[in-house]
Amino acid sequence: MNDGVRVAFAGERNRFAPHVPADAAFVATDEHDPQRRLAEAGADAVVCLVTDGFPAGVVEGLRGTVLGWIPDAIPRPTPEDLPPDTEGALARVRGRDLSRYARVVACDPLAAEAVGAWRSAPLPVADHLFADVQAEGAAAVPLYLGGDVEGEREWILEYGRYGQELVSPGAHPPPELLERLLREAAIGVNVHAVPSELHEPTVALHLAAGHLLVSERLAPSRGLVPGLDYVEAANLEEVQLAVWAFQQWPPAYAATRRRGRLKAELFRASRVYSRVISDALRDVAAFG
Repeated sequence: MNDGVRVAFAGERNRFAPHVPADAAFVATDEHDPQRRLAEAGADAVVCLVTDGFPAGVVEGLRGTVLGWIPDAIPRPTPEDLPPDTEGALARVRGRDLSRYARVVACDPLAAEAVGAWRSAPLPVADHLFADVQAEGAAAVPLYLGGDVEGEREWILEYGRYGQELVSPGAHPPPELLERLLREAAIGVNVHAVPSELHEPTVALHLAAGHLLVSERLAPSRGLVPGLDYVEAANLEEVQLAVWAFQQWPPAYAATRRRGRLKAELFRASRVYSRVISDALRDVAAFG
């Protein structure tokens, strides 16, 4: 990844595995004795996925440069809906112990500003999950990788499961299951947990797999252009309609799928981590 630099990753296995290079040293913090295993890795740089459940003591005593990566997507209000709990989401991020990290990266610029992060960058997608766009004759299976949604929003997922053969394994499925589902699906459905504008890490997973992404409004955009790189839905009815339209006539969306797959290169793990880790090591060397 970085010539001469040993890199290790640490975080919850199912949540972080899709974003870690397949050949990288990876310590699952939800498994046995992660602190010892991480120390034994002897890495020059350690990238930690700092979720609410990350055990801060895991990085105690490490000799390498430790980066904390905050994956949270912060909800933003939309004109049509009641304001989501933006401040509550930011408060949860502020409540994490970030003192042990030499540099902090946040996926969402709002989270980065809230904690004074060194940089804002999306969580990358592991290179082995990238795939070519499927042939147009392949089954148009829709896939939803998010977790539970609130209240009345559940109806769109229920309709998708029974009316459009939507597959929804729940948030953070095991890596082996996720890889199989990404290969089999042709449509990525991105419905936010609450009425808001968000940009979840699963967005990049769908694009990298060559899916047609159908999503509610994304914020921040991270370079993705609605109507060109993915299908933007203003409401849940438009999500349902877009999935139906693709299943009826896949060729109409061929250009969007190709564009989305090309844009996924912005999220390729080998490139993103190489750049961020190199910059961080130079920054630490220069400024401490």
